[in-house]
Amino acid sequence: MFITLETPFAASEGRTPRSDLGKQRAAQLTCPHLFKVLKLEHIFLETAHPELVNWWWSFRVDAYNPKGWVDTSIYDGGKFRPYVNAVYLRGAHFLDHLRGRIGDEAYFAFMKDYLAQMSGKIATKENFLTILRQHTSTDVSDIIAEYFQDPH
Repeated sequence: MFITLETPFAASEGRTPRSDLGKQRAAQLTCPHLFKVLKLEHIFLETAHPELVNWWWSFRVDAYNPKGWVDTSIYDGGKFRPYVNAVYLRGAHFLDHLRGRIGDEAYFAFMKDYLAQMSGKIATKENFLTILRQHTSTDVSDIIAEYFQDPH
């Protein structure tokens, strides 16, 4: 799944994507925040350097004052920085809020299952939500509505 990252960025910059997925397949990436923010650096910091977690949020994420919807298409995201702010940085907040709501046990079980099921595939918001619902019955509709332009 991580190999597809080059495709939407290359296409958005007017370059020919290096991946054989091409622009048509890249357009199917309706939930690109799932690619990059799954590597949440702050989870590493929580374990290795918990004293740096607040700094990380301030410096790495919140310094950019991220706005926008995490389900913004690469083709509708505008320039690079507004797209990154909306999708990746707000995506980090989305996953953090989700984790806080459903708890660590459900969150990490969900993420492990999500990665196992979607590895090497193009993931959609529907895939994400379907797998999430297999791991929790907690209502997260308000969180989804806060971060997604199309919460359905």
